[in-house]
Amino acid sequence: LLTVTKPWAYIERGRYATQLQRFMACFPPKQLLVLFYEEFFADLDAHYQTICTFLSIPERLISFPPPTNGIPVEDPMAPYLRDYLLSQFAEEQKRLEDLLGRSVPEIWRQAS
Repeated sequence: LLTVTKPWAYIERGRYATQLQRFMACFPPKQLLVLFYEEFFADLDAHYQTICTFLSIPERLISFPPPTNGIPVEDPMAPYLRDYLLSQFAEEQKRLEDLLGRSVPEIWRQAS
């Protein structure tokens, strides 16, 4: 049974570098594949190939359905909240980039 002790701990859950370090302490780098959501869905075929190669499994011809949660909407986040979150995650994003040796998606840095 899974118990959530802090159901609204979104900021802590968004500290990806902190979470990734926990995995890196348990697994060698060759056993970890980190993909960004934005990049994955921007090119499903290429990332599917990357995943199959990483897992050493054969690729199968598949057809990806169109995204169901990808409908553009006006930004519902208040500017002050977006600015606050950007400031909260700036250092964490830098740590993540250092761990991965590559940049986070640009949209992660966009202010209101």
